[in-house]
Amino acid sequence: MAWPHVTCFGISSALAITAAVMVVTRRNAVHAALWLAVALVSTGVLYLTLSAQFLAVLQVIIYAGAIVVLFLFVVMLLNVNEDQATDRRRWLAVVGLALALVWAQAPPYCCSRARRPARAWWSAHPATWH
Repeated sequence: MAWPHVTCFGISSALAITAAVMVVTRRNAVHAALWLAVALVSTGVLYLTLSAQFLAVLQVIIYAGAIVVLFLFVVMLLNVNEDQATDRRRWLAVVGLALALVWAQAPPYCCSRARRPARAWWSAHPATWH
């Protein structure tokens, strides 16, 4: 890759990561949806720098165009009050923390299982190990 492509890839990837963090940390759903659009468009630019033009067009049209607009439409249609959202936040934080702890246990468990070689069904009995 030439240096302009590498520079564009670096800037776009930094923007995608920053926008993804902003999606998760914003309290206002409309602001989160706009940051989601930025993250999806910058992912489309990443596809362009990797010479995947078709994926870039699909990313921008389908995800950044249709899905984000649908999300914004639902947010505007529901018109959730801030008082209702605050009551749910505590419960969702507890559920999110519990799920994060469960998911944090998955990689060590999978890695510990991968170290033990699996035996084939025909070699399960030690008498057949010739």
